[in-house]
Amino acid sequence: MAAGCTHIGQLPPCTRASLLLLHHPWIFVNLLPLLLVSALLHLYIGARLVPGLAALPVGQLVLMGGLVLSALSMPLGLMAQRVARLPLAHVLTWVGLLFMGLFSSLLVLTLARDAALLAAWLADLLVPSLLPLALLRTASAEVVPVLGLVVTLLGF
Repeated sequence: MAAGCTHIGQLPPCTRASLLLLHHPWIFVNLLPLLLVSALLHLYIGARLVPGLAALPVGQLVLMGGLVLSALSMPLGLMAQRVARLPLAHVLTWVGLLFMGLFSSLLVLTLARDAALLAAWLADLLVPSLLPLALLRTASAEVVPVLGLVVTLLGF
C-alpha cells in the first residue's frame, strides 16, 4: 500500500484498479466474456448502421464515436465503485448506465430494422420492384440512431 494509506479506498483510482486486478484476477476473468459479447454487439450495430449513413459522413462519425464511448463506458460504469472515489464513481456509474440504456435501445432497434429489411427483401423476391429497398436501408439506418436517442432520453 502507498505510504499513509490504511485502506484501499484511500489510494488513487489507478492504483486501486491495479491492486484490485492483482489481488482479485477473477474479477477480470469474470468480466471478460461480458466485455467480449458487448464489443461484438457494438460492432454488429456499427456494421449494420454505419454503411447506411454514407450520405451523412458526420452522422457516421458521431455514431462510431458513440458506439466506442458506449463500449468503453459500460464496463467502467459497472466497476466504478471499485476503481474510483465516490463523487467520480457516481458519475462514472451514471454515464455507464446511461450508455447501457442507449446501447440496449440501439440493439433492439437494429434487430427490428434487420427483421424489417429481411421481410422487405423477401417481399421484393415475390414481387420485384415492389419496395424501394435502397431507400428503406438508408432511411432506416438514419432513423434507428435518432429513435434510440429519443427513447433513451424519454426513459431517462
